[in-house]
Amino acid sequence: MLGRIVIKVLNLIRTYAFEHIFDLFPSVIPASVPRSRSRASFTRVTCGGNPELVMFEKFRLLSFLRLLLVSATFLGGFFVWASDARAATEVGGSLTADETWTLAGSPYVVRANNSQNGLGIPEYVTLTIEPGVVVKFEPTAQLGAAGRLMAKGTAQAPIVFTSIKDDSVGGDTNGDGLATAPATFDWTRIVFAHVSKQNSEISFAEIRYADRCLEPYYLPILLENVTFRDCYQGVRAVLVDPELVITNSTMRDNFYGLVAEANSQVRLVNSNIYNNKFYGAIAINNNLPVDARHNWWGQASGPFHATLNPLGQGNSVTDGILF
Repeated sequence: MLGRIVIKVLNLIRTYAFEHIFDLFPSVIPASVPRSRSRASFTRVTCGGNPELVMFEKFRLLSFLRLLLVSATFLGGFFVWASDARAATEVGGSLTADETWTLAGSPYVVRANNSQNGLGIPEYVTLTIEPGVVVKFEPTAQLGAAGRLMAKGTAQAPIVFTSIKDDSVGGDTNGDGLATAPATFDWTRIVFAHVSKQNSEISFAEIRYADRCLEPYYLPILLENVTFRDCYQGVRAVLVDPELVITNSTMRDNFYGLVAEANSQVRLVNSNIYNNKFYGAIAINNNLPVDARHNWWGQASGPFHATLNPLGQGNSVTDGILF
């Protein structure tokens, strides 16, 4: 913010200077010309009224002024970069008590070099994440919950889980400028891998650039208004019982949108599944049908299925997916 203010001020100075060059540098006006006289008078009197010589003097000064302003603009750009490289709150290991991640502490960086290979939430411990918080993950890092995760954003201030290389939110956290860009597989996953005694919730949030955006084992989690994007698998549900319901959410630009395995009970409600590279939804060793009816598959013709909807132009689905 400070850098952008500096740039605006410099632009205003430059515009004023170009329009008032002789007022800013009166020493170029000969002593024979009264200081109160206008620039038009100066043009008529100086050098026998030769306007070409006047313009030469003017542009000579402008060249010098431009050099100064370009240098100042460069410094202003440096301030923009420095202001975007925000200080981060580093986290990792296993939580020992309830904790809240605040907007003031954002962005949070989940480190990988610890016993949890990221951050662990033990049973009976709750991690609460405030609206607008950005959580970034180092390569291979994950967030694993045996306890409770409450990540409730708002439409105006969603929570974002993303790669440390993602400068579009939370600034240039790894401080490398444009040297790196976020991509699929940058970090591992958010995983619920134990039978928790408490319900977790992720709402008004976005999960990006992981191997698996979200991977619930066994237990369901309340998922509303969540975007799963640019991951290998948007949601991978394994042995989920009772039913996992995903509402008003989006799975896009993944390799696979939804993967349901090992008799997981999954239902998609009023959601969007599109632009996934291979499949929008796939069932693997899943004897229970995935209810994915009344959702948007990227085309009005619905999802493609070789026998059930061969004319569908939306994302492909396998057997075991109701649409």
